Amino acid sequence: AFLCAVGLTSYSVLVIRIVQPELKALAIGFHSMIMRSLGGILVPIYFGALIDTTCMKWSTNSCGARGACRIYNSTYLGRAFFGLKYLLGMRHYSWN
Repeated sequence: AFLCAVGLTSYSVLVIRIVQPELKALAIGFHSMIMRSLGGILVPIYFGALIDTTCMKWSTNSCGARGACRIYNSTYLGRAFFGLKYLLGMRHYSWN
């Protein structure tokens, strides 16, 4: 969280110095909207795919299609979850 906050602060300073005075609020607003919408759309997809890879036993529906996961590999899930969170956090830090 600290590294993300450092990146956001540097972005705000960059916008304040580069963007014309009458467009500063708009520029910061667009950046905030884009970052929140990408985080709200893409990150749940990444974590959902990660959770699906840790499934050890899938159930089947009445039509024969794959259903919900019945048993997860909890050790792998914990490590993979922490690893993905770390990678996404570092990627966010490197973009700012």
